[in-house]
Amino acid sequence: RARTCREMSRVTMANFELEYSRYSTILHKTTFQWNERLLEPPIKITEESRNISMQDLTQ
Repeated sequence: RARTCREMSRVTMANFELEYSRYSTILHKTTFQWNERLLEPPIKITEESRNISMQDLTQ
């Protein structure tokens, strides 16, 4: 039987959320600085704190 529009959108959203979480995890690991700028409030991050963050991620 054909799926209703609501069922389809629910499946699509679930897939999207899964893909997005996977994507943002990869993004966070690979391009931490860019992701940081994207998600955090616009505060100036010092070089020192960025280095610490990078070290935490690579361990």
